[in-house]
Amino acid sequence: MRTFGASHGRSDAGIPDEAFTPIEGDDREICSKFKKVNKNEKKGQARLFDTTTDLWEQLSNLAASMVHLDDASDDSIEAVRNKERMYEAMVRSGNYLDGQFWADAWCAAFVWKKTEEFNYPITEEVFRRIADVRAPTPTG
Repeated sequence: MRTFGASHGRSDAGIPDEAFTPIEGDDREICSKFKKVNKNEKKGQARLFDTTTDLWEQLSNLAASMVHLDDASDDSIEAVRNKERMYEAMVRSGNYLDGQFWADAWCAAFVWKKTEEFNYPITEEVFRRIADVRAPTPTG
């Protein structure tokens, strides 16, 4: 039985080859083709990503926001309303939406329909490009 969900250990390691194990409706040849593509992409990029920072570190502002929200007072109606406003701002933030998109892309790699009609699954290279696009640009 497969379990799904993007966790630190799973998604930070990239797209596993198991994402290309055929499931109902998949074309076995397409799956086999992209399993090989994914393996090659991981081999070709392994050295590059050894020197980069952990992709999850990019979500540190989100984690700080969540802690701040958890620590916020909720002992009055006004405090609860304030906490609700803080939550709404957090889930609309770029950090939250980018992190959600990145995790969704990792999960989608497993269930993406792999047929001639959908012959562009999320492989390691696609996943890393998503991570690169959402990475914050250094300032200063």
